[in-house]
Amino acid sequence: MRSLKYLLLAVLLGLTFVAHGNEAAPASDDPVLEKRVNKLSEELRCLVCQNQTIADSHAELAVDLKNLIREKLKLKYHWAVADYLQRAARHIASKTDVAQAYAVGKAAVELALKGHNAVMPAIVRKSDKPYRWSIGVADLNEVANVEKKMPRDYISQDGFHITEKCRRYLLPLIQGEDYPPYRNGLPVYVRLKNVTVPKKLEAGFKI
Repeated sequence: MRSLKYLLLAVLLGLTFVAHGNEAAPASDDPVLEKRVNKLSEELRCLVCQNQTIADSHAELAVDLKNLIREKLKLKYHWAVADYLQRAARHIASKTDVAQAYAVGKAAVELALKGHNAVMPAIVRKSDKPYRWSIGVADLNEVANVEKKMPRDYISQDGFHITEKCRRYLLPLIQGEDYPPYRNGLPVYVRLKNVTVPKKLEAGFKI
């Protein structure tokens, strides 16, 4: 099984797959296959979006991957993206990471309690040195499914290094250590109680 996963990963990384106009391929006539495609697409994360699933993302890469699942592999697989480690590993998050994560989460709850809809908290940088930031609010219709690429002047002319401007932007984000407590060599995380709230809607609704 492990060798199969490595093989599929190699196919994903090495296969040149171009969708016609980067549009999703037509649904398969096989309902079982299509159900598997949709299920996998909801489990896999898009590499270029803000942690969206392939099913939710409209990025070209997400469309290509979904087409690849349907037309080429037809097999269940899982793979991790190395440059997303801080999303999956709290123990290597910087102090800035943790502070901003808590601030964004707190702001999201406060916005929901105030009845705001179709918005999301945003980190607003006020200065680089000293690093100052605040929490703002962004409309989803302006940021959802929008791909923001790294500015060209953040990469050196030879394409192998970052520029001083990029370093100035990134350096504050990796400052400070904030390791969680450990027990028996493993990080100890908070366990949510997952207490449900009373249902407010009298009838169901479709999204």
